[in-house]
Amino acid sequence: GWVSAVDAREIGFSAMTLGAGREKKDDDIDPNVGVVLHKKVGHRVSEGEVLATVYANDTVKAEKAVSRVSSAYCISEEATKEPEVILGVIE
Repeated sequence: GWVSAVDAREIGFSAMTLGAGREKKDDDIDPNVGVVLHKKVGHRVSEGEVLATVYANDTVKAEKAVSRVSSAYCISEEATKEPEVILGVIE
């Protein structure tokens, strides 16, 4: 199929759960954790192919993040056009 949508908010909350972001301004950030997206909207995917990699240092947080990242992806049987990266130029 094709990646038809990725919920950026879910990806962001997943990263924050791992410690890659702050919920409150005095929260610490762990530079050793995060989420790398390998497949984005418009990319063709096959069963078993890696969509994203979650870097974690806590098993419970990793399981939560993997679940959220997985649910953030929508896969369609129909081809989806890759969105434009630059929407416009302001002069």
